Amino acid sequence: MKPEDLLNPEKLPAEFHWLISEFKLHPKDPVFVLIAWHWSQTQQAENTLLAAKMEFKAALDTRL
Repeated sequence: MKPEDLLNPEKLPAEFHWLISEFKLHPKDPVFVLIAWHWSQTQQAENTLLAAKMEFKAALDTRL
């Protein structure tokens, strides 16, 4: 997901639609942008950890 996509309400993940409706945050609100940035960084970290876990598991499986 690109940073520009975080400002486009149609391209937002479902988690953000809840934020918009529940807390009445506009996608251009600085708080919303900060939450979206943090979410995207967390997603990238999660993807990196998952890839590392799979590589580690594959390395162990071949040795066992």
